[in-house]
Amino acid sequence: MNIPYPYCNPSKTVIEYIVGTNLKRKVNAVKTGMEQERKLSPIGAVSAAFAEFMTAGFIGWSYETLITSVYLGHFEDRGVLPVPLLPIYAFFALFLSLLYGKRKPSWIRVFAVCTVMTTVFEYIAALVTEKIFGYMLWDYFAWPLNFQGRISLFSSLIFGAFSVLYVKGVRPLILYLHGKFPKGAVIATFFLALVMTLRVILSGG
Repeated sequence: MNIPYPYCNPSKTVIEYIVGTNLKRKVNAVKTGMEQERKLSPIGAVSAAFAEFMTAGFIGWSYETLITSVYLGHFEDRGVLPVPLLPIYAFFALFLSLLYGKRKPSWIRVFAVCTVMTTVFEYIAALVTEKIFGYMLWDYFAWPLNFQGRISLFSSLIFGAFSVLYVKGVRPLILYLHGKFPKGAVIATFFLALVMTLRVILSGG
């Protein structure tokens, strides 16, 4: 008697049998999410950038709040705004979008380049924020291999890894989901981004 076995069909991969063909299609769609960017109108491009900005800012806030809360043993909100968002992560995500938006670099190149860039970016950001606020918003004095408490080798490696995850996974997923937004939601997101930008400009920060 011929008993069917999941791996008897060489035309199908293991992932198709484990998670199903439908999920694999969605994974492939996410991998090609950056293709959505080439079809965006100016309004759609601003809307997508705003979605990236908010998502990356929230991820950064979540990461720093979690790490700090675990280290201190109690909840510590690492945000500097009335919303759970860290602008430094949000702006760096937009920079990564401009840098790699139309390219498909290897993860090794992304890791190497972004490890160096985040180190420089964080050091400059530390100097600027200290000048503005009069004190250090973060420090790495407790981390080994730190420089002036402003940057650390281990934190730079972590940010390099985060950059790979963002460029290769998070950003294509955001663009894929943004491509599913109804037209009204895209326009609403565009105007929300416009209003928030004008508010920041008119309030001086």
